[in-house]
Amino acid sequence: MFSADPDKYSRIFMDAPMPEMDGYDAARRVRELAGKRAGAPIGAMSANVFREDMDKCLRAGMNGRLDKPLNLGEVLDQLRQYLTPHE
Repeated sequence: MFSADPDKYSRIFMDAPMPEMDGYDAARRVRELAGKRAGAPIGAMSANVFREDMDKCLRAGMNGRLDKPLNLGEVLDQLRQYLTPHE
């Protein structure tokens, strides 16, 4: 979806483990795309809470990770981190 219309997305949240293409590969592909949205913040969601899982997210080009089950306050904090003044 991102590659079809990268200007449509200003932030991306995705599961780290996903069928077909995992979130790590998807994040790497987003980072490889040219255009102004190639740097869109990517937040991973995962039930894997080990430090090496967080490191894997960062190495793949993600900006942060939210642990499952999701905490709404943490989701909002991460969104606020990347909001622009007009949003």
